[in-house]
Amino acid sequence: MQLFDRACDYLTLVLVALLPWQARYIFFLDSLNGAAWEPGTFSLYVIDIIIIVLFLLVVISNFLKKANLSRAYIYLLSFIATFLVWILISSALSISVQLSIFGALTLVIALLFFYIISTSSVSILSLITAFSVGVLWSGIAGLLQFYYQDVNASTFLGISIQSASNLGSSVVEYDGFRFLRTYGPVSHPNIFGGFLSLGVLSLLYVTLSSGRWLIRIPTLASIPLLIMVLITTVSRSALLGFVISTLIFFIIIFVKKISVSRKRLYKSLGVVLFSFIIFSLLLSPILLPRITGAGRLETMSNNERVSSIIKWPTVVSDSLFIGLGPNTYRYAIAKSDHEALPGYFYQPVHSTYLLIIGEIGIFGFLILLIFIGVSFRGLYIEIFKGEVFAIMLFAFFIVVVISSFFDHYWWSTHFGLLILFFIFGLLFRNFLQKS
Repeated sequence: MQLFDRACDYLTLVLVALLPWQARYIFFLDSLNGAAWEPGTFSLYVIDIIIIVLFLLVVISNFLKKANLSRAYIYLLSFIATFLVWILISSALSISVQLSIFGALTLVIALLFFYIISTSSVSILSLITAFSVGVLWSGIAGLLQFYYQDVNASTFLGISIQSASNLGSSVVEYDGFRFLRTYGPVSHPNIFGGFLSLGVLSLLYVTLSSGRWLIRIPTLASIPLLIMVLITTVSRSALLGFVISTLIFFIIIFVKKISVSRKRLYKSLGVVLFSFIIFSLLLSPILLPRITGAGRLETMSNNERVSSIIKWPTVVSDSLFIGLGPNTYRYAIAKSDHEALPGYFYQPVHSTYLLIIGEIGIFGFLILLIFIGVSFRGLYIEIFKGEVFAIMLFAFFIVVVISSFFDHYWWSTHFGLLILFFIFGLLFRNFLQKS
């Protein structure tokens, strides 16, 4: 039994470290107006297989151990059951049942992952270290992409080809040149930027919490790498989330006078400040056009964001309570458009909050808010006690909350959903252990 539990623990760490791996098998590829589009694609990721296998092992382990059902554990199961039922209802009443089934299956995978993290016996430090490993190998891939200004397609990694010369790639224009924004192993620079922001916070936590210098020194030394790659994504929402969350992280630690090594704390703060200032100055030619919004592409991007938000009330007006159905928002826009543009043209509203309400309705959104609100009670107590993990987790939420005002990827992408429910899992795990 002990060997079985240990196998589950190791597989959990492997899963968390491999989260950015996007390799998948596509079973069904649909098209809209003559062009392939992601909402109509039914695929199975390698990560999904690992999650399903690990979930079954965890369930078997809990059954064999005959774990007691605490009130917090019952609350966990109640949330999963309630959210699943609502997803099924929203899917059944969807404007496209097929697309909603695809979306609902992705949400089921995210919920299984959430359950695994919530109930895992792996130490928090080990989990966050594994998460940091995943961010680090992604950061190295991103650094190489920025250096070569090219992303080679890879079936094994699940990466599409990107180049500064391709019109469909995300770029920054400066002085007549096009610079490719860094994608990493994921689908867009914005979500990669959000992921890197979380990665820097996780490295800070490991640096301050680990008792082993063989772990502390490499993690501290890796922070400049992640900050540099974060800046090369040129994601405004990610950079804003990073600056505010990191600032709050250090302010709380200093104000609460947490019992961590002052030497480590000052070193960490110095590395973050020095790295961010130096790389921001070095990369200012590509950073400033994005921040100021003065460039041609930035103006187009801003107009698209505003336009998507203006359209939102019209698109969801008849389905505010139950939602259009998971994974259907882009289809709803396409249906209302008389120009019949290629499928890739239709993008979700640039707000995670509005997208969630649009797809699963106000009631589905409230289910998530109530769950997070209840789980946050224990986190506040731990923050006031000065626990570094609670402060890091709070900073994680700040990154998500801020970026969700401007981007949709936490809900619209497979990777974004897994990261979001990973954070939910960490939050509820903390609630479960303190209850």
